[in-house]
Amino acid sequence: MKLILSTSNLMQGGRPSVIRQPLSQKSNIELITSLRANFLASQQLATGHQSNGSNGDANGSQNTVQDYKAWTAERDGTLYIPALDSAQSGLSEERSQYDITVKLFYLPGVPVSRRCAHTREAIDLVLKELHVTSIDLLIVSFPGILFDADDDSEEEEAGKPDDFDSIVQTWSTLESLHAEGMISQLGVAEFGSERLARFLPHTKVKPSVDQINLKDCCVVPKSLILYAKQEQIQLLTHNDCNDILPVGTTRELLGPGDKGAGILASAPNSPDGIQGDVEPQWVVKYTAVVKDRGVVENKGTLLLQMLAHASKAGHEREISLDMHNPASSREDLRRNSTSIYIPSVPVLALYHDSSEAFHYSFVHETGTLIAYPARLTQHAALAASHPYILQSL
Repeated sequence: MKLILSTSNLMQGGRPSVIRQPLSQKSNIELITSLRANFLASQQLATGHQSNGSNGDANGSQNTVQDYKAWTAERDGTLYIPALDSAQSGLSEERSQYDITVKLFYLPGVPVSRRCAHTREAIDLVLKELHVTSIDLLIVSFPGILFDADDDSEEEEAGKPDDFDSIVQTWSTLESLHAEGMISQLGVAEFGSERLARFLPHTKVKPSVDQINLKDCCVVPKSLILYAKQEQIQLLTHNDCNDILPVGTTRELLGPGDKGAGILASAPNSPDGIQGDVEPQWVVKYTAVVKDRGVVENKGTLLLQMLAHASKAGHEREISLDMHNPASSREDLRRNSTSIYIPSVPVLALYHDSSEAFHYSFVHETGTLIAYPARLTQHAALAASHPYILQSL
């Protein structure tokens, strides 16, 4: 099952207030708070309660399976959270009066082969939300690419060999959408001069925008300024955080508890919500600005999650760890962190038996989430695992 999460239009009046961070801070707190506020507003509307004007912390302790069905909508295997209201979306003036900018974040750990479908899916959702047939600018953000304004040498530009190939492959999909008239201009994010110089010869439609994140908005490497001017690429700045959707964020948003929406079940085989775990696929932000007034009329964010159903009770699923590839093993742990645990025997694999209750813990040293049987303490679970598994990770 697919899950589409939406902030709805953040510019609409009467919405619960959201917390905005200072521009100098990189944080996704505004996105998370906006989602939570929209969930709360939709819940209250469905139950006939008035908003109390809180900062968006939803009280999910009373949520039930019946509750979430009242304010969400399921169509063709996709659950919309909350239900998208076409009557409340769209633009108030003619399409020609707006500049519409969209930024699509491809997330780490998601296969490159999915990007073609993901791109079209994300753009289609934005077009439906705004009731338009095209957008003016699409900026794409690739995972693992960071811009360092203090490093004019841009040594990080080399990257992994397959990273560049995947970018070129993805760009061809964007060029197809451009040819179809859905997108007027294309843009990239965090590209330095070396990466741009390597990338441009492989494009049919050059990026017209390079959006960069600067610690100091007045400091841009001279090499990038000169190259962008030469290639007629506009340099724009942004304040999006590098990790737009950290691991575990969506489960907290959709799970039980004071800050959850009560959509995901609290435990295996529990009847209080949907079984399974969520796997983030992409995040897309959109903004519609009235040209002659420079006013933002519509602004929002959509997220796609895939629901991975948990194993049936008593069924074990093995996840092998590659000791020669710690990075891959870390990713396996992240992607399966809510459905595995470190066993009480020293073996090079992790097993999951969904008939057991689990506790979860974040290991700061390794940057991974682990799960372990409730019958064991965290110390016992870690001590019982093979020592060099954690050392390797």
